[in-house]
Amino acid sequence: MLQFAYETAFMGRAGTGPILEDVLRHIEQLKPFLAQNTDVIQVVQAGFIGAWGEWHSSFHGLEKTNDSKRTILEKIVWMTPEKPVSGNYFKNQDGSPATRNVFDYIRDHLGYRLELQQLKINVNPAAGKEISLDLSLVNRGFSTLFNEHPVYFVLIDEQNRITEFLTETNVHNFQPYQPKDPECKPLLHTIKGQFIIPEHLKTGKYRLGLWIPDGSERLKYNNRYAIRCANGDTEWWSSTDNKYGINILTSLDIIRH
Repeated sequence: MLQFAYETAFMGRAGTGPILEDVLRHIEQLKPFLAQNTDVIQVVQAGFIGAWGEWHSSFHGLEKTNDSKRTILEKIVWMTPEKPVSGNYFKNQDGSPATRNVFDYIRDHLGYRLELQQLKINVNPAAGKEISLDLSLVNRGFSTLFNEHPVYFVLIDEQNRITEFLTETNVHNFQPYQPKDPECKPLLHTIKGQFIIPEHLKTGKYRLGLWIPDGSERLKYNNRYAIRCANGDTEWWSSTDNKYGINILTSLDIIRH
């Protein structure tokens, strides 16, 4: 977390301080430094003005005019490395403009924001047979996931009974974009699953879901801690016992050969 400051005293006790031109010149000098260290920067606070960069009590009164504050803030925004932006966030499902602003965007993208992209199934599912799944996603958030989160594909039968299939996916690899990429192009990640559908499963319709619970054994079977993907058209299903919170991907007809 970065917050730049010149002055460490307030209420007129600072012996000196920068004028507006000093601040703008130093911000220009800092821009390449921030660009080189994008991958380790979590937050850039406004700073620069007043005691401890808290925008009060500056020696030259930089916080007293809207013009100087606006000029410095616009320069800070220019200095700060860009983050990936989800264009669809500002659109409704029908493509019309959504009533959201930049504050909403920042609020909703703090941390991770997983958006599912495409699901591929290589065979017709059959009891006792192997099935392979590829599910792609992008992370539109400002960071990857914290803590441990195992990733499962699940099958839900018509009586809402659940069969779990653990994948080898490491959620810590869900970086939003390649560090130091100046264009912040979203990275495409793939969750791969290859497993045998149990022989005892009855034929019929099943829902295929993505379940990402908390890695703690105490919290794993608590749907409040499961990760919900950001897609507005993806159904979020919770079991009646509140153990599972699952992103529904599609429906499958399981047959028997």
